[in-house]
Amino acid sequence: MVNTNHLFRREATYYWRCRLPVALGQILGRSHFARSLRTREPEHARRLARRLSAVVEEVAQHLKASAMSGLSLPTQQDLDRILLDLFTEVLETGEVIRAARPSGDSPWTIDGDASEEEQELQEAANDPDIGWNWRVHLRHNILDPVIPAVERMLKERKMRPLHDKAEWRLFLRKAMATVGAALDIESEREQGIYRAPIHPFVSNNGAPAIGAGGTGAEAAREKVSEMFEKNIATKEAEGKWKETSGTAKQARVALRLFLAYKSDLPFAQVQKADAFGFREWLCSLPALNGKSIYAEVDLPKAIGLRKAIAADFKKLGNGSDPKEVVTVGGMKMTRAEAEERAKPMSKKTVNKHLTFFSDAFGQRILRSGYPMTNPFTGVLFAKQDVAVEANTREIWETMELNRMVRLPVWTGSVSAHNRSATRENGYLADDGKFWIPLIGLFTGMRETEIAMLDVDHIVWDEGNKSWLFLVAQERGAGKTKAAQRKIPVHPMLERIGLIEFRDAMKVKGHVHLFPDLRAKAKPGQAFGKWFREYLTKHGMYQRWRDFHSLRHTFKTRLIRQLKAHPLMVGEVMGHRKTDEMDVVYFHGFEPAETVPTIKALSYEGLDLSHLYRQAQPTRTIPTEIEWIDQEEAASAETTSQREKPERARPPRAETLGGERARKRKLVPGKLR
Repeated sequence: MVNTNHLFRREATYYWRCRLPVALGQILGRSHFARSLRTREPEHARRLARRLSAVVEEVAQHLKASAMSGLSLPTQQDLDRILLDLFTEVLETGEVIRAARPSGDSPWTIDGDASEEEQELQEAANDPDIGWNWRVHLRHNILDPVIPAVERMLKERKMRPLHDKAEWRLFLRKAMATVGAALDIESEREQGIYRAPIHPFVSNNGAPAIGAGGTGAEAAREKVSEMFEKNIATKEAEGKWKETSGTAKQARVALRLFLAYKSDLPFAQVQKADAFGFREWLCSLPALNGKSIYAEVDLPKAIGLRKAIAADFKKLGNGSDPKEVVTVGGMKMTRAEAEERAKPMSKKTVNKHLTFFSDAFGQRILRSGYPMTNPFTGVLFAKQDVAVEANTREIWETMELNRMVRLPVWTGSVSAHNRSATRENGYLADDGKFWIPLIGLFTGMRETEIAMLDVDHIVWDEGNKSWLFLVAQERGAGKTKAAQRKIPVHPMLERIGLIEFRDAMKVKGHVHLFPDLRAKAKPGQAFGKWFREYLTKHGMYQRWRDFHSLRHTFKTRLIRQLKAHPLMVGEVMGHRKTDEMDVVYFHGFEPAETVPTIKALSYEGLDLSHLYRQAQPTRTIPTEIEWIDQEEAASAETTSQREKPERARPPRAETLGGERARKRKLVPGKLR
């Protein structure tokens, strides 16, 4: 039975929960809204529920009216044209799909080698009576299936639906009947039977409707790139993709890869075999596609080069020295570089690209009226396959952590420009290189989240007598909405001097905690690259043990050592809740619950006493921005100028190196 009051009871208290109208849901960024009515009386609950439902409906109608204010009402001629275009689009789409099938292909042939589940999917997709569902809907006056297609055509013409509900419903029935009639014709054409297509309502001057052309025929031949760009524009207009998130840019990267694989063909011509072929092709691309040695190489050559490097690297066998110079793919490089360059694109990345296509095709089919099968349905790698690949990342063992914190960055280096060589009583700096790995180890934060911290993001919580990190999603610091959280500062970070460092940065007038990193376009990536290269120089880098492994280490310790609640661990780490009921009803942990847990975390056997503030009295805040060599800067500048205008060079700060440092010609760039 349908719950028209949107009421349900949890224990003895009544709750109200309903699906939001599309216009309101787009603004709030959610599909449902729920709240407690704070009553145990059913009659009182029903009255409150009716009021809430009325308020939501009123707001939705107001938003819809505002959106429609600049649109005109369609005339009868406009409505007839829409019906004719809808009829034509369905028929043309079917013809495009059939023309794309290979010679000898039959839609009725079921692959005997396919699994039982795949055969059932084939049978469902190859139903000869494809108009049956539409006739059933029309018989029961269910008009929802045709609304997306009609609204799309009205939007393209800058028109709005009819005010008169009876007239609007009558038109939707005609649209449903139009699609049903076109699908009946399609059922015959699938069997090779062709007759003159006659529209059930609109006469094209006595001629068959298939010759009408117009927007219906054009829509059926819409290119993949056009479909993609329209979907991106829709997502951004609805607020589902924010400009700062970079999702639209990622979608266009996926599109460019597909165009390189298959060319820009009509969307209806893309078959299931094309989708699977695209997936396999993506899996053959290098993980470093567009970077390193693959930066200036076209995609077919990049695939060949990666395979050659992988084959030669496999012949070398296991080696203990990552700095060992080897010859693979006709080039000399270190063993560590060869291992990185031989890696194919991960299944997780492949799925990310495929998801954009699954969504774009799904939305296009929804708005077309033609019940074609989404070619990307079932093409993504299964979650367990992606999880197995992701689980290959290792945690940091105590011995390796002890070794890491005794590298020159943490014990003293030659100078600010040479942090790789050790020197007794050498250069020690309070900066991102020193602090970010330590913060990551004791908070589980992502490298970008730490690199984007401001001075004011470390605050004192008087109620719990603890310092807290405030992780914000703004400016791309957080990965998702769940990334906005409060993380207690571990006592070990306080002993090493984090609070003194934060106070000193504030006194110097700095807004950002790590200004040397914030000067870069992608602070987290810049630091991650430096950290990986730094570990490689000292023979510590391994393929599955990097900065992100510190997050794995942190989570593993919390669960193994402290038996921490999984929801608390997920919240501290900024993971999204996966259970719908948790999303709706659980409102998170307060610092009063998380502070004791984080303070109890320890790494048995890890000795950090040499990092305590009193043990390193010479550790100071750098007074210069770090630079790169002139040759690297020229190369970086050339690359950046292709995408964005040149930025003004920041004023050079006073250096620690005295007169000799001032005379050197330095230019801004990436981390050394």
